[in-house]
Amino acid sequence: MNWFDQQAKPFLSAHAPEKLPSLQSDYERLQRLIARPDHITVCFLGNSGVGKSTLLNALAADEAQVLPAGGIGPLTAQATEVLFDAPELASADEGDAPSDNLEGLIKQARNIVCGKQFAEQPLEYLVDALRFACSMEPKWDARLDDADMQRVIRIRRILAAGKSGQVHERKSQARTFAT
Repeated sequence: MNWFDQQAKPFLSAHAPEKLPSLQSDYERLQRLIARPDHITVCFLGNSGVGKSTLLNALAADEAQVLPAGGIGPLTAQATEVLFDAPELASADEGDAPSDNLEGLIKQARNIVCGKQFAEQPLEYLVDALRFACSMEPKWDARLDDADMQRVIRIRRILAAGKSGQVHERKSQARTFAT
């Protein structure tokens, strides 16, 4: 930081003033990062609509929504920084209509249960599948097709492992549980 202040900044001012605003912005950002208490940085990468924002919301915000989610296109196509600090968290935008939030949740359920956000399964099917994944009794006795049932059984195992304190590890393509 001292080097930038004492050597680089005067040199750039004299020889490349057009570069200075960008570097000054980076310099100020670094100062803010240095002043911030220690924290852990985690990166989530994946294709559009696979649930990265949904997972981050669940980890950082529980019931609140700090990131746009819902699998309705590339919502966080750029790097987004989420800080978790205060007990009171931001919620969905005030302008979001309840039907938009509900539709986003339905798309998430379709993505979880059917593997694709635009699946044609009815809401009762999705709710029963998610209830089964959470070890609850179904409400509508929906009969899941084989591919969806396999997906939901995997989710059920992962949830059960988490409740029992087991660690879920991915080994090559097969998923196993290790204690």
